[in-house]
Amino acid sequence: MTKLTEIIDAASDDDFTTSNLLRKVQTVAYRMRAENLGSWAQRELFGYKTDESVPKYRGPFRTQVTGTWLGPRGHITNTVSEVGIPEDFVKGWFRATIRQPVADLELLSSSDSSPNMSWDPFIVHEYDRLVSENKGGTGFYLMELISAKQTLSQNAIRGIIDSVRTTALQFALELEQVSPRAGEPNGPTTADPEVRLVTNNFNFTINGDGNNIAAGSDIRQKTTVNKGDIDSLIRAALELGLQAEAVEDLRVAVTADGSKPGEKTNGFMSRLRMGSYALAGGVSSNLAADGLVQAVGAFFGVPVA
Repeated sequence: MTKLTEIIDAASDDDFTTSNLLRKVQTVAYRMRAENLGSWAQRELFGYKTDESVPKYRGPFRTQVTGTWLGPRGHITNTVSEVGIPEDFVKGWFRATIRQPVADLELLSSSDSSPNMSWDPFIVHEYDRLVSENKGGTGFYLMELISAKQTLSQNAIRGIIDSVRTTALQFALELEQVSPRAGEPNGPTTADPEVRLVTNNFNFTINGDGNNIAAGSDIRQKTTVNKGDIDSLIRAALELGLQAEAVEDLRVAVTADGSKPGEKTNGFMSRLRMGSYALAGGVSSNLAADGLVQAVGAFFGVPVA
């Protein structure tokens, strides 16, 4: 049984913890010299620092905020409204980005209650101030908000865990298809074009709108495709194995389509998948097309089929 097979089986087995699954992913990443894959597994295991970006499946999530007001009528507990609250405050007070290690999340997912966090007294005071100055939020006549807590749904926590497992599964399946021995001692590394391209696609999947087409450790593709930047798209295409004729046809296609992918771009992608263009480094047409889909999507700023 290969390491990739072990990952596939573990990701599909609910009795196998996500932490143990990620340790298998770490092993494969180290042997392949896939720095981005190993970094992802490590962050999922140990948590994300406050200054680190997180994968899109970790938030930010909308949370429910419940508050307690005190006044002549005693205590009132009700939902704290974000209506009219400035967007910058909404992000910090009513949204949550989950940075905890996946083992902590699995414990939370098995709890009978949804996780919550109390608002800092300063936030409570600021919310009261906005309400009193008619700058947003809602309150009760002659009553003051004295405490509040943010609650994140259990479904959000379970969704993160499911995304981690599905990401590991999808990566292992795609890698197994092009290089079954990847992850074995002395097996293929990211120096292999097909392994590198699968790793590229994984990086885009994790980062979402980050638009990085970066690869692993010893082969570092540094291209970032920016929306509307034809030169960065061309550089990415060259790194994905396209040669001069294909690159020029790509340039003509995306320029002709304008602000969104259309007939010309779709036609180019179809020809690429059909093997109409010679590619450098032994990269297959389908793998090059898969990588280019991400790059073209970043260029247009929209998903590309």
